Amino acid sequence: MSGEVATKRSIQDIIPNDRNSSRHTKEKIAEVVATYYVTGSGLETAKRTGVPDTTISDWRRTEWWEEATVVVRDEKSQELDSMLTGLIHKAVETSAERLENGDHKISRGKEGVEVVRVPVSARDAIMVGAIAYDKRQIGRALPTSITEDSGRLATLMSQLKQIAAANNAKTIEGEVVNPGPDSDKT
Repeated sequence: MSGEVATKRSIQDIIPNDRNSSRHTKEKIAEVVATYYVTGSGLETAKRTGVPDTTISDWRRTEWWEEATVVVRDEKSQELDSMLTGLIHKAVETSAERLENGDHKISRGKEGVEVVRVPVSARDAIMVGAIAYDKRQIGRALPTSITEDSGRLATLMSQLKQIAAANNAKTIEGEVVNPGPDSDKT
């Protein structure tokens, strides 16, 4: 695969130019495909896009609809991935800031109500660290725990040794009834 560059087709490339319904632009059809993908309903898509449900139903039976849906699914998946990545970054930044400066707490005192910073508890700090560590390990495809089962492995090793010893003790005697073409005929 070296030197090959995968070209990603856009939904505009998938929708044929010679379609029967020239009333709708490729952009409108792409909007319909995306809306249908998100809602899963022809009627809801018709309401949102202004394209009749019967037209949407006809398009869904065309050769290009499935491929267009795959492209939309991939685009939506990338959008969601970007949003989740941003959310993760904000959560990590907020957690780091709270670990450094403490949580916000409302304090009622003689001067009235005020917001104060209270250090994060050791338990909460440990949980943040442990969860972050586990998620990092998962993201790197590394183990999140160590499991030792030396008892089962020792039992298995003993059983394999017994099988090997038993097989060495058996000798099968016999003679070749139909020698192959490469054997010496004596």
